[in-house]
Amino acid sequence: HHQTSNMSVTNLLLRGPSCPPLLHIPCLLLLLLAGGTATSSITYGRNPYTQWASERGTSHYDHAAVFGDNNEAAVHWRIAGRRLHLAYAVVAPSSSATAGWAAFGLSLAGGTTGADVLAYDASTNKITDMYSTDGRPARDRSQDWTFVRATVDSGYLVVEVTRRLSTGDSQDLALRDDSDATSPPTRIFVAAGEGDVVSGLPSAAVAYGAVRFHGDGDDESTFKAEMAAESTGYLWLGAEETEVGEGDADYQHFCFSYEDLVDLGLTENTNYHI
Repeated sequence: HHQTSNMSVTNLLLRGPSCPPLLHIPCLLLLLLAGGTATSSITYGRNPYTQWASERGTSHYDHAAVFGDNNEAAVHWRIAGRRLHLAYAVVAPSSSATAGWAAFGLSLAGGTTGADVLAYDASTNKITDMYSTDGRPARDRSQDWTFVRATVDSGYLVVEVTRRLSTGDSQDLALRDDSDATSPPTRIFVAAGEGDVVSGLPSAAVAYGAVRFHGDGDDESTFKAEMAAESTGYLWLGAEETEVGEGDADYQHFCFSYEDLVDLGLTENTNYHI
């Protein structure tokens, strides 16, 4: 997953199909995935979302990111005091954008199971704070998200909400300080569809991402800067050509040999503190 600052997002969005993939993560702009199938990038050309992003998106939010296999989800956010201000944009499941739902989730494992879910219902213009223990969301006993506004235009929907970073509700996930690049980012997902979110979420197409709500939006640069300040050098060990499955967890086993480490730049017969 990749993220970038909101100014870079806006610049790339307006450039259309020739723009490069956006860099690391974000809180919540989503694209509705109609009928459970993949959709085109929300960043493609000029549309109601890119117009919103270039105006209100840049004036009301500090950070933004686009994520998903086809850049189908985008999020904008800022933190003020102890509150998170979040915006998510979606392509509606129907051209009228007056029906269907769009869900945003915070998840420890990255999937829809054990997730803190926010659902927007386009037919009622209301949001519901929900939680999921088995992938099927239920109404949270404490409604902690505050609805700010929704913008509907030509099948595009932008929802803006706010919430305390820590609500004290056991059915909510607290938004911890994730700015330290040596700690994991906050995992999020976005899903959308027609009908009812309770029955629709388990089978909906989902865009997964990872966000540092307390960071500067550029996870890679932050990590490299911290590593450069605390070490004499670094090397990358990763499964770059392994596809991640669609389930809540996908385990793979990897082994890097002594020869592999030497090939990556370490000197033979030298002690290292890693």
